[in-house]
Amino acid sequence: MCQFDDRALAVLDAGPDTLVATVLLGLSAWPYQLMWHPTANRVFCSVMGLGDSVLVVDCASDEIVERLMVGDNPYAWCWNPATGLAYVTGAYAVYALSANGDSIVASIPVSGFATDYVCIAPDLGKLYVGDFNDGDVTVVDCVTHTVLDTLHQPEGGVDDLLYDGAHHKLYCPGGWYLLIFDAVTDTLVKTIRLGAGMYWMARNAYNSRVYISDEAMEVVYVIRDTTTGVAEVQPDWTFRRRPRVPGVATRADLAAAESGTLLDATGRVVARLSHGRGVEAPLKAGVYFLLCAEERKAVKVVIPR
Repeated sequence: MCQFDDRALAVLDAGPDTLVATVLLGLSAWPYQLMWHPTANRVFCSVMGLGDSVLVVDCASDEIVERLMVGDNPYAWCWNPATGLAYVTGAYAVYALSANGDSIVASIPVSGFATDYVCIAPDLGKLYVGDFNDGDVTVVDCVTHTVLDTLHQPEGGVDDLLYDGAHHKLYCPGGWYLLIFDAVTDTLVKTIRLGAGMYWMARNAYNSRVYISDEAMEVVYVIRDTTTGVAEVQPDWTFRRRPRVPGVATRADLAAAESGTLLDATGRVVARLSHGRGVEAPLKAGVYFLLCAEERKAVKVVIPR
């Protein structure tokens, strides 16, 4: 775990959740991101200061065993299970490191200064590097370490990258939109409008769902995929939480509502309200939530028995 202010790494025992060691990095070393390399059993750490370098910690001894000088702003990590190489992003470059972290194998120029996101498609031999500022995603060949293509997120900077190996798709949120690319051909196959504060994604391999957090709307979106790997059309708002803004509405309020999305207690979309039409289908007794997107609030709706 990074201790930014203390310029150190904390080593925790995951069993009793206790601190077992502290790895001091030095007075001018601020840790950014960590990655554990399972085959080498080493932790790679990007560091601000120390001339912009990366540090390698041996997990057996919890000691720093390597320090490699890379370019400006080393940040995000990933590793390639097919080759064992580790990758770290930097300003206008991504660096390939040996599995034990003792050497720089390649320095690959990429588009963008703020390359905050990286993910790998090991089955396709591709590395994807996303830039937070200009929205470019550089596609790198993991064998030749050359640039194959540059994808673009036109709605804003790249806010995360996620590869779905089961369907060979790349997820790229930015601005108000989630872009989904075919990773085999690196072509855009789907655009879904979500929210303006998307950050961080995770994929559930058991049900082919991708989860995306939205900091601005304070929600998590759930994206479902079919077995063919084509994203299904989703509502603009899909929620899995109770709203923070309290309030109670009635059936009459729903009839008079100008616009919004009505959800049941599980987060399933029940109806869409628009242009004063209200809810046309009869509702069962229970608790619902009316999402008012423009006002960024949700109201609890109680339908009595």
